[in-house]
Amino acid sequence: MGIKKNFSAILFFISTSLLCQLSLKVRELNYDEFKEYVPDNDFVKSMESQYKGHIFEISLINNTKKTISLPLDTLSYALPYTEDIWRYYKGEDFRTDPDLFNVLGVHPFLFQKNKFIDKEFDMPYHLNIIPPPDAMEKNQSKTDRLTVIKQWKEKNKLPSNLYAVYNWYLLNNMVTINPKATIKYRIYFNPFLKRQNVFDYHEFYTQLDAEIPYGANFKIILNENLYKFLTKEDKLMYPDLFTGVVTSETLDILTNSNK
Repeated sequence: MGIKKNFSAILFFISTSLLCQLSLKVRELNYDEFKEYVPDNDFVKSMESQYKGHIFEISLINNTKKTISLPLDTLSYALPYTEDIWRYYKGEDFRTDPDLFNVLGVHPFLFQKNKFIDKEFDMPYHLNIIPPPDAMEKNQSKTDRLTVIKQWKEKNKLPSNLYAVYNWYLLNNMVTINPKATIKYRIYFNPFLKRQNVFDYHEFYTQLDAEIPYGANFKIILNENLYKFLTKEDKLMYPDLFTGVVTSETLDILTNSNK
């Protein structure tokens, strides 16, 4: 019995230590004062006329006396596909285009009336919100992206396309936080329709009621399986990689509907 208690205590200490390495804080900024973070395109303007979005400041704090490195996509956020965070980056859960969905960004978990709000997925052609983008420009952007990833794969002698895109994405978004230091960045957040990228992938919450408040907590989810796409040389460059989940406090949010 004593051995079991001591073992449990050790596990609790290890888990607590990992969770205390980093802290995540999210606060809402004044929309009008930081309006430059709202994407300036017809699609977003159309959505903003229906549901006014939000500007959040994300702060990630290193609470330790050592440097910590982690991949963090600061361009946007990733919508969660499950509440079971231990399923992330396992088996078939690796998106083939992780950079297009900002999977290394913070994940906003939304709750309304004590119920987890799951996301939906669609394309703009089905939504009839805006006309399709210029096909030539879209195809060129797609070609440029694939060319960069192919060159990365060849240059670094990576074994597969999936390995190449994750390795490229991880390393190009790797940040190192000094001891007791904080990094901050800002994002535009609109849960009623998110335009992922120039290729027009969309994710959104159809079950969310815009007329009543909802709770949101943000998580950074970094399962150790994600790092299998790093080479030995990469890991030598970043020996202090963070593994685990960092969660912010819950924010009470109300998105104004203009319908």
